[in-house]
Amino acid sequence: MFAEGPRRTSAEAFGGLLWVKIGPVIARIGRKYVSNDLEADAGLEGLRAENDQPP
Repeated sequence: MFAEGPRRTSAEAFGGLLWVKIGPVIARIGRKYVSNDLEADAGLEGLRAENDQPP
């Protein structure tokens, strides 16, 4: 009946905010497990650089 555009639910918005906070922590923890794998280590450096960028 009503024409509404796409809208984020509060759960989706919260999930995005949660990922912004948790993402860098996962990257730091992940490094401990893959520090012997140079290719994966380089990938985590890229993730860390992306997470450190202001939105």
